Amino acid sequence: TSSFLLSLVRSEDFIKAIGRAMNANSGVPTLGLQTIAAIQVPIPDVEIQKEIDSDIRALNELRSRLSRQAVVLPSLRSALLTTMVAS
Repeated sequence: TSSFLLSLVRSEDFIKAIGRAMNANSGVPTLGLQTIAAIQVPIPDVEIQKEIDSDIRALNELRSRLSRQAVVLPSLRSALLTTMVAS
C-alpha cells in the first residue's frame, strides 16, 4: 500500500541508507538517479503491509501523545512544587 511505502521511506534506517549512498565529493551531497533506481524495497504481502502500517500509525500516535505530555509536565511539576512550598 502507499502508506506502507511512505512509512518505509520515512524510517530512520532508510534515511541512513540513503545518506550513506549520497555522493558528497563536491561538498554538496547529491543523490543521483542511478542510486535511486538501485534502491531495493522489500514489499511484503498486502495484508502484512496493512498490519505494519497500522502498527506504525499506533506508534506515531503514542509518540505524539508522549511529546504533548512532555511539554505539559514541566509546568505541572512547577505548579506542584509551588503548592507544596506554599502549604
